[in-house]
Amino acid sequence: MPEPVQKVIILLAIACTLYLFGRIVYQILRNKFAKVKTATAEVVDKFKADNFTKIYSPAAITPRYYVVFQIGNKKKSFRVSEFSYGGYRIGERGTLKYKGDKLVAFK
Repeated sequence: MPEPVQKVIILLAIACTLYLFGRIVYQILRNKFAKVKTATAEVVDKFKADNFTKIYSPAAITPRYYVVFQIGNKKKSFRVSEFSYGGYRIGERGTLKYKGDKLVAFK
């Protein structure tokens, strides 16, 4: 491969890495400094997504639990613990408190 092509590939790899790093930092800061929002909401869905690791074994599958809320005319999903996942019922209405992408409370 000619040297200028190698430089372009390296610069693209660096740019992609910096972009991804920036997105992660932005997400962390947004969640940390966001204000707690309160809204009337309804549980419209809940689901479990299996997260596969690079090494496949039954122990390597770690499920993630999500609850989807309807807030006005938009839907917002939050990752919840396995323990609290069972406590949410589809159709349940209440007051939702959240901060960025984190669920604070639902009563």
